[in-house]
Amino acid sequence: MIAYPIRAVRALGFLKQPYNDVEIYVEDSTSHNMHLLLFKKLVGPNIRLESVNQVGDRSRLVRACRADQVDDGRKRLYVIDGDFDVLFGRKKPRLKYLYQLKAYDIENILVSQSALAAIGMIADTNATENDVLARLDFEKWAQVVADAFLPLFMVYAVTNSLLPSLETVGFSVQKLCDNSSTGIVPAKRKVRARVRELLKAAYAQAGRDAYIVARRRVKKALARRGGPSYDVISGRRYLLPLLLVRMQKLFGYNGKLDQLKTLLASYYDPGRERALAKAVRKALR
Repeated sequence: MIAYPIRAVRALGFLKQPYNDVEIYVEDSTSHNMHLLLFKKLVGPNIRLESVNQVGDRSRLVRACRADQVDDGRKRLYVIDGDFDVLFGRKKPRLKYLYQLKAYDIENILVSQSALAAIGMIADTNATENDVLARLDFEKWAQVVADAFLPLFMVYAVTNSLLPSLETVGFSVQKLCDNSSTGIVPAKRKVRARVRELLKAAYAQAGRDAYIVARRRVKKALARRGGPSYDVISGRRYLLPLLLVRMQKLFGYNGKLDQLKTLLASYYDPGRERALAKAVRKALR
C-alpha cells in the first residue's frame, strides 16, 4: 500500500467521491475487501461505497483525523481498533468523526456463530445447517479460548503499559497451543509459562507494586464491560489463526487466512458491535 502523506489522506477521500457517498478511513493497510464488505453491510444497499481508505497504523489514522476536523459537509468516519484501551477502559481521543471499536480489533467483530456456520456450509456442501452448528460448537469453543487467553491478555495489557518495548500480542499464538482433531487449541500450561515470563520481566523492570496497580485498573475495566469475553483477545493475531485451522479440520475449508476474513465480513452480523452501526448511520446524516 502507498503511504500517503497525512495531508494527502483527505484528498484521497475526495478523489473517491464519485464512487462513495461516505468516506470510511481504517487503520489497516491490507485486506481491503474485508473492510469494504463489512462497511457495505453497515451502510446498506442504497448508499454507494466502492472503496475504503486504508491509512496505515493507528497513529497515522488519528493524525489524519485530527487534520480533518472542519465541518465541510463531507460524510466521513475514521475507525481505529480498541487495542489495549479496551482492557484499561481508556476513552478515545476527543476528535470529531473518530470511532474506536469496543473490541480489541476489527477482526474480533467478524467472529460470530452465524458467519462461521455460513462458511462451514459453503466448505462442506452436503452438510445441513444443524450439522454444521453441532460440529462448530461455537459457544463451547469461544469459552475455552476466553478461559485460556483472557488472563494472558490482561497481563499483556499491563506489561505493555509498563514496558511498551516488551513483546505481547506479537507473540505467536501457535506457540501457545496444541494440535487436536478439531484444530489447534489453547494449551494452558504454555499460557501459564508465557505469563510467568512476562511477570518476571515486569517485576524486574517496573516493580511488583506498579504491576499490581495497573492490573487492578484492568480488572475494574473488564468488570464494567459487556459483550463476549473473547472481544478483548486479538482477533487478528489470536482468534482467526485458530479458527482457520478449525474450519479446515471440521469442514475442509481450503482458503487462506485473508480469504477467511473476507468471507466472514461478507456474512458480518451488525449486532456484533451495534455502536459501530450507530456511528456509521450518524456519519451518513
